[in-house]
This record gives sequence, C-alpha cells and structure tokens, in this order.
Amino acid sequence: MLLYFTILFLVVIATAIAAIELTNFIWVLVAFATLLTEIALFYFSLGFPLLGAFQLAIYAGGVAILVLFAILTIGEREEEQRESKLAAGVALATFVTGVIASIWIGIQTKPYLEISLKEIAQVFMDKYALLVIPLSFTAVGIIYGAYYLLTKKLQKEE
Repeated sequence: MLLYFTILFLVVIATAIAAIELTNFIWVLVAFATLLTEIALFYFSLGFPLLGAFQLAIYAGGVAILVLFAILTIGEREEEQRESKLAAGVALATFVTGVIASIWIGIQTKPYLEISLKEIAQVFMDKYALLVIPLSFTAVGIIYGAYYLLTKKLQKEE
C-alpha cells in the first residue's frame, strides 16, 4: 500500500509540474484535470468514496470545464515557447507509469468496495440531489455562453 501511495504522490507532483511548466493552455488544462483526478484517487484509496466522487464531479469535472470556457473565451496569445521538452517528457513518462501502477495496484487493494453502491446512491439522493438542479443549469449556461461567444468570434472572422 505504501508503494501505491508513493506512486500516486509522484504522479500528482509530475502533473502539478506539467500544469505549471506547459505553455499551451489546453495541455495545461489536461494536466490540471489529471492532477485533480489523481487527488480523487487518494480519497478512493483512503476509503472515502463519497469524497472521491465529489472531487471527480466538482473539481475534475466542473472546474476543468470552467477553465476550458475561460480559455475558449479569452483565446491563446502567440508567445515564445518556453517549455522544456525534457520536462514535458519526464512528466508524461511519470504520468503514464503512475496511471498504470495506480490501476494495477488499485485492482489488488480495492479499499473503496467496503461501501456498497446502494449506500452511496442513497446518500446522494437524500442529501445532494437538490444540488444537481442548479449545477445542471449552470453547466447549460456555460455551454450556451461558449457556443454564443464562439459563433460571434466566427462571424467576426468572416
């Protein structure tokens, strides 16, 4: 189990470095979403599946979509590329190794299976179902806003 958490920790560090060092905003977003997903794996591994599910839904999903919306709205500036190919390669290799090791070791340990899916669904339905409605309206608003801004930008280019 110590090996699992060590590998997970190294992957979190590698994706955090990749999110800071990369200059292409889309790749930064991918590294950031991967970082938040790996943090959710920590929660699942520690036996907190509900917290892991919220980490995936709110941070890895919602925040990543908001950042993507901001990137599409603002656009990318043409800047001098300062990213290091070696740093990107090391981060990518560490990420791939970490994901493979996380899945391999996670299949063997499975501490998150102590709580049944029925119990998790019951907690979601009893306490958090009303949050889904405003979150879904927010998501639809973000998608509509992104579509509107993109069509406006395309009309200006024509």
